[in-house]
Amino acid sequence: MLPTKELSVLHCLIVDDQPACADILGRYIERTSGLQLAATTSDGIEAFDYLQAHSEVHLVFLDVEMPSMSGFDFLKMLEQKSSSPLPLVILTTGRIEYATRGYHFDRVVGFLQKVVNYQDFLSMVQKAQRMMLRYLHDTNSNNSLSHSSSDPSLPEDYRLLKRERDLLLRAFQLHSK
Repeated sequence: MLPTKELSVLHCLIVDDQPACADILGRYIERTSGLQLAATTSDGIEAFDYLQAHSEVHLVFLDVEMPSMSGFDFLKMLEQKSSSPLPLVILTTGRIEYATRGYHFDRVVGFLQKVVNYQDFLSMVQKAQRMMLRYLHDTNSNNSLSHSSSDPSLPEDYRLLKRERDLLLRAFQLHSK
C-alpha cells in the first residue's frame, strides 16, 4: 500500500538482531511526527514474512549484519520478489564499508552508522520522505520508473536522484581503494 500524497504517516519496520539498537530506533520513531512503528523483527526471514503479510510498511530500518540472513541477502530477496519500489530501506551498521554495497540497491535511501544519533536519523527519514513524494508524483503523472538514470522518459528529479546515488557510489569506491 502506498502512502497518500501528504505522507501523513509512514509505517516503519525495524530489522535488527541487537535489542538495544532496535530499542533506540523504536524510540526515535515514536518521538518523530509522521512515523509509526509497525513492528520490530530480529532477522531477515521474519521481516520478509512480515512484509508479505503487511503491505502497509513504507520504510524499513535494516541491520546489515545479522546471523540467519544478512541485510544484503534480505534486500536481494526483497528486490526479486517485489516489483514495487516500496518499502524504502535505511541500512544500519557499525561498519562504514557496508555503505557502498547498499547503494547497489534502488530502494536503499542511505545508511546510519551505529550507534545512531537522532539528527542523522531525522536526515535519513527526511530523505526517504522526499523520495516517496517524488515516486508519488511520478506515479500520478503516469510515468514508469526505470533502472536507468539516463532514460529521457524519467522525470528530471528522479534522474538527478539516480545520478547523485551513482556519483556517491563511485566516490565511495574511489575512497576505499
